[in-house]
Amino acid sequence: MNVWPLPRLVFQELGTVQETRPTALIAKSTAWANISRQLTLPLVVQADPLNNERSYVEDLAKNLPSMVEAIYAVGDEDVCDIARFIASAHHKPLVIVPTAISSDEPFVNTSTLSDGNRTVELPTGAATEVLIDLDVIRSAPTTTRAVGIVDVLSILTALMDWAYAIQKGKAGDAKLAPWLMSIAAQIAAQAVKLAPALGTGDPEALHTLIDLICLTVQLDSQQGHRRLSQGTEHIFALAVQLKATVVDVSHAERVGPGLLLATALYNKDVTSLRGALDAAGVRLTQLKTADSRETFLTLPDFARSHGMPFTMLNDLSANSEPLEQALSKSGLFD
Repeated sequence: MNVWPLPRLVFQELGTVQETRPTALIAKSTAWANISRQLTLPLVVQADPLNNERSYVEDLAKNLPSMVEAIYAVGDEDVCDIARFIASAHHKPLVIVPTAISSDEPFVNTSTLSDGNRTVELPTGAATEVLIDLDVIRSAPTTTRAVGIVDVLSILTALMDWAYAIQKGKAGDAKLAPWLMSIAAQIAAQAVKLAPALGTGDPEALHTLIDLICLTVQLDSQQGHRRLSQGTEHIFALAVQLKATVVDVSHAERVGPGLLLATALYNKDVTSLRGALDAAGVRLTQLKTADSRETFLTLPDFARSHGMPFTMLNDLSANSEPLEQALSKSGLFD
């Protein structure tokens, strides 16, 4: 088992960065436009990725100019995955510059890419550095600025899944020590308390969210799996993303509803969790009702066919009553 370190975190105004290495930039054009006047890079090549299909990303990697000495990624989600893959393939240093804290993507050590109708998670190692300008983060829209809270709050539902797997004797070779689960639960509880301040863009709260995300990622790495922070909610987010009708719905806008559905599936009250998501700016109604319902009602089949870690889903049939009840209790369709 490899225990990967976190990237080096550098809190610095982008306008003070002095990069001299010939650089490849991977960024969505909108994200780069937001900071290009602040961050000066000696660019050799620039790519605005069209998708995260593995074959396409492999082609991007093959075409990296040999003179490039460093890779910069500006943004989040797919951009980070693609940049990690290319940097790993060429053994180049990678600097990720987030424009919002919208997921844990800048800090993780794998690349998740599409491969046909499936996704694959490839070990790449973490970025060399995550360059964070808190003024840039604060200026992001409320709907993206701190919605990465979902990847900390998911500890709550992941621990429900873990307890269920232990009860059923289906945890496999994975281990989670009680003391570690206690630490993780405290991290999630702190995120709940932090949510209102995140919604206002408080800089100290944003810094704390980064700390909480990094702690979560590192705890996962220490265990060699992600059962501590990913469960039914992330399975839902992955499944609904594969629907052709789901377009331009962000990671947080998929995981957020998944959190409420997973909580309701375990017959827990969703009120405080819903309040934290709303306060932090997570939009919960970006998915079409029909897409959410169909995905959740067939999630047991998806989880089994894709070999997902054991959860209550494995003991349910598609379209069964517990799933219908969870849809009703989630509050998503009121």
